Amino acid sequence: MTKSLTKITRKVSNNKLSNNKLSNNKLSNNKKENLIQLQPIRLTDFTDIKKLTQTKSVMQHISDGNIWSNDKVMRFIKYSLEDERIPDRKRENYYYRITYNNELGGIIGFHKFPMLRNHNFYLTIYLSPNYQGKGIFSESLRLLKNKVKRHQPRIRFLVSLTHQSNTKMNEISQSKFTYDREIRLKQIKVNQYLLFLDIPNKFNSFKKKFYLVKSNYLKSDMVRQVFCHITNCYWEEYNMKYPQVLNPNLLYVDGTFIQHPQFRKFRPEIKSMIDDGKYQIAHKDNLFSNMMKKKTNQKFMLAQENLTLSQVSQPQIKKLFQPGKVWIFKPVDGFAGKGILIADQHSQIEEHIKQYQDSNSKKYQNWILQEYITNPLLLKNKKFHMRVYFLYTYLNQKAEGYLLDIAKIFTAKNKFVLEDYLNLDIHDTHLSSTPQPIYYERDFTKEYGEKMTQKINKQMKTMFKSVLQCLNAKCYSESKDCYELFGADVMITDTFQIKLIEVNTKIGMGTYPNDPVDINKIIFENLMDVVVGVKEKERFILL
Repeated sequence: MTKSLTKITRKVSNNKLSNNKLSNNKLSNNKKENLIQLQPIRLTDFTDIKKLTQTKSVMQHISDGNIWSNDKVMRFIKYSLEDERIPDRKRENYYYRITYNNELGGIIGFHKFPMLRNHNFYLTIYLSPNYQGKGIFSESLRLLKNKVKRHQPRIRFLVSLTHQSNTKMNEISQSKFTYDREIRLKQIKVNQYLLFLDIPNKFNSFKKKFYLVKSNYLKSDMVRQVFCHITNCYWEEYNMKYPQVLNPNLLYVDGTFIQHPQFRKFRPEIKSMIDDGKYQIAHKDNLFSNMMKKKTNQKFMLAQENLTLSQVSQPQIKKLFQPGKVWIFKPVDGFAGKGILIADQHSQIEEHIKQYQDSNSKKYQNWILQEYITNPLLLKNKKFHMRVYFLYTYLNQKAEGYLLDIAKIFTAKNKFVLEDYLNLDIHDTHLSSTPQPIYYERDFTKEYGEKMTQKINKQMKTMFKSVLQCLNAKCYSESKDCYELFGADVMITDTFQIKLIEVNTKIGMGTYPNDPVDINKIIFENLMDVVVGVKEKERFILL
């Protein structure tokens, strides 16, 4: 028996059906229930099945495209009658006639497929070319689902094979079913779809999607709760050991999983990584250059020089070290504070770079010399910076940027004094040196008031709109949609002017000890709501 779907076509006659005229619109649910039934195959169906399976437009996209002979029709009927006498625990084939107002509208069934030698049940459906656009296809599948539950209740899904040449049926299958992969049957290429049976009947679809989340920071139970909430539980966790489909629909990786080769093999529809265009902002030297192209951004940026190691000792760089002037020296590809030096003398930098000049490694060859903020706004007399979450999405060929309405605040360990720059307890601001959970806007407003908070909010939106304008990023070739969450470090001067320090891709999502706020759930839930949900949470503010 052929293993494919056929399209439903019909020019509707003006005959009265069940005392009502059949219009060109789809049948209502009540009419479909009254008119369409699945009934056992009988010998008396020979003439109708012969007519159906000898119709070229029905058979052209099934198996080898050949119509059936009279002998094949009779053998099919006899096999169907024999199958009815086999107990369900042994039975492998179930076929039914689709009756439409007591007339044969087609054949539908589920069965094993010996050619592929697996344990799956496959869908077969032949529909008369006289039944297009009347909901018969969907209603027949709904009724078949009930048959499957009755006879083979352990089946989670049916497999549908559709010829790649059958454009119309592939369009229908993409909208109703879950695409799995392309396979080849002899010389014929077909697309394989899965029809999931655990979706409620009220939804006219058998479609399910799968997510794969690998994180050093996110708890699995939380991730499952989030997907169940924002997708009505239709998204299912991807099983890497026993994959439900060839590729997960969405891939999210962070931390050590980003570079893991195990996850590079996937071709998800949506991926948590944009292409190399991200480095227009994620490289410290590029961020400064691109932002400074717009004069209005100058107030958000600190003075900066982009250097290679060989340029550090040039006379014009030495001249920057004037009395009272302090600089921070950072590698372009550094993160988590690695390689950073705060200096008020050029000799300090020359001494610092010796370890990199003497190394054969190509790492840390490009550096920035950035103005050090000597008048930072202080929180409880401590220096601080904010970790701001900036989301970039490229979905449906449209780029958008979002700003999360909550940010972490990291403080130094000790009170600020403008001296002793090698004392990390004074000048370094990190999660580990922050004594308690501190958030923007909540704790910032308590300290500085609503008016100043709104002043900072206004600046933040303006500045990150400019950051978004610096980005011209799309997706890597393996995915049509993508997104990436950046962690931007922002400082505030004592005049309440914000300064963009850097934008990071390796953001880290460590949490404060004993924090009653589940910040990672807030971030992830709102992130997924933007990417796959209905954007109802609104904590990521569209720029």
